[in-house]
Amino acid sequence: MKTVSLGAALLPALAAAASKGINPNPDPNFDPATSQGTFGPFTPATNAVAGATGGPVNLDVRSKQAMQLAISNWQTDTGIVSGFLNVGKSINNEDQFKGIADGAFKAEVNELVQMGVLNQAIGNDPRVSIANQTLLNGVFQSVVDNLQIMSVQGTQRADLIDEINNQRCTQILPSIDAYLVVAAEYIGDNAQQRRAVRPTACALARTLA
Repeated sequence: MKTVSLGAALLPALAAAASKGINPNPDPNFDPATSQGTFGPFTPATNAVAGATGGPVNLDVRSKQAMQLAISNWQTDTGIVSGFLNVGKSINNEDQFKGIADGAFKAEVNELVQMGVLNQAIGNDPRVSIANQTLLNGVFQSVVDNLQIMSVQGTQRADLIDEINNQRCTQILPSIDAYLVVAAEYIGDNAQQRRAVRPTACALARTLA
């Protein structure tokens, strides 16, 4: 039975994730100081890639610990972003708005670290493959871009909060949940279950649907 360890393989995994171009924006013409925003439509994936036929047969203790930490950190990152989205429109002070937006932007980018850890361990699970493809279809990049734009341009671009909520509620957060649920399954009985933290706009959207 094969045992998977994340230790030496972790840095290459993170480098591979970064090479996808999520941050910084791969477009050399993108400038957060002048950009009007990054918008869809973005099409969620429905099928796993051909090689994603199953997850690891066995995981060693250190790998499970790394996965659990990634689960917890990813939830924390989503909470920071959702917290900004909940209050952003009510902030009138420019410096405060830019500061909180910058914190959300950095938390969104930091999610790549958690994705890299889990991709290395369970990236071949078909459910994770679908989630990964959805996140890399441009929708995650749009949130990174739009948060960065707000952190630079300030309250005049608070309108981008609605665009971010639309994309996170429908594609990004459900995809993150898929990662967290599948990862907990592989960790086993001792896993601490986590879900992505939703902004209040997600619940409102469901009520109005």
